[in-house]
Amino acid sequence: MHGYEMEEEIERRSMRLWAKIGSSSIYRALKDLEKAGFVRSRAGRSARGPGKRIFSITDAGRAEFSRLVSEALASPAPVYSDRMTGLAFAMAWPAAVRRVRLRRSLADLKEQRAALETEATPDPAAEIATGFARDVLDAEIRALEKALAAAKG
Repeated sequence: MHGYEMEEEIERRSMRLWAKIGSSSIYRALKDLEKAGFVRSRAGRSARGPGKRIFSITDAGRAEFSRLVSEALASPAPVYSDRMTGLAFAMAWPAAVRRVRLRRSLADLKEQRAALETEATPDPAAEIATGFARDVLDAEIRALEKALAAAKG
């Protein structure tokens, strides 16, 4: 694939729901991966203008991929959320300020959660990751609702 095809695949699989992947970081990552010997590239053909670089994984890249996936699956790290860190410290705000900001955050979360209902998940791996994103958002919504109820009391 070339970089733009990879970008399309990331979108098709809704990967940005569960992975931090910036559009410009794809090209930087491909350059770094090629330098490390994990991918190789060749010039592609184009009807007009220069051809796009076509990337393919090397045997060393497959081995590194396997190692990284195994490492990730064995990770003891819990799920961290910047939102939950903010929630913990938001309790220091005066109750009136806390209520306004918690309501705003809760509305944003509910909007994000509603958007997930319309996400197309074309394969089982994408559905698992999207389901996880839904579950995390649901948990964060419940936590914000509890914090908002406590701010009223």
